[in-house]
Amino acid sequence: MLKERCTMILLAGGRGSRMGSDIPKQYMEVAGKPLLWYCLNAVQDSAVIDDCILVCPASDNSFIREKILDKYGFDKVISVAPAGSERWESVRNGLKVLDEICCGCESGSSGGKHYVFIQDSARIFLNEDIITRCLDGVRKYGAVLAAVPCKDTIKIVDEESAICDTPPRSRVWLAQTPQVFERKLITECYDKADSAFEITDDAGVVELFSDHKVYPVMGDYQNIKVTTPEDIAVCERFLDR
Repeated sequence: MLKERCTMILLAGGRGSRMGSDIPKQYMEVAGKPLLWYCLNAVQDSAVIDDCILVCPASDNSFIREKILDKYGFDKVISVAPAGSERWESVRNGLKVLDEICCGCESGSSGGKHYVFIQDSARIFLNEDIITRCLDGVRKYGAVLAAVPCKDTIKIVDEESAICDTPPRSRVWLAQTPQVFERKLITECYDKADSAFEITDDAGVVELFSDHKVYPVMGDYQNIKVTTPEDIAVCERFLDR
């Protein structure tokens, strides 16, 4: 059997303006550890993830290597890519670095499939169960994202902010990360991406630039995205439990 390769592209390029802090949120402490530590630790401990491309501001390279990667022994990080001004640019930069490492080959180790997991470092509750479900899904479909069924009723508004539609709740999922793809598919789609399109996640890139369907796999309701100071407090309560 040909050996698969699973690479994580971990995005840590944000500045966290909604945090109201001079410290980028990926370096803010959550229960005594930098926020970035949590996803890196999940990658390091994972039996699924083989290696990791960390995407961060180029000016932070030395800090990240000394204060996080070397300090905590995160040796699955094989390269650090420069963050872009937008999330989609950061992902594309990570894919380009991965392509350089792989010398343009499409396959993984020993010619097997190569899957790319794209993860926001602000979702600190990444765990092996989510990773494994995503791997099972991408083996079957080639493109999946972690998501959870919506518990609330969703309202769609028009240009005047008046409610114009109420989609069936059974068909609404809340997207999370990781979002996982066959490497050739996601690379080809990101090669076509540019600022003319509104791009907020990786599944959206595949939806825009290919006919390949993307499927949800069960994430975790605890897998929230840290965006505001209140979110850090919520995460610390989860960790205390």
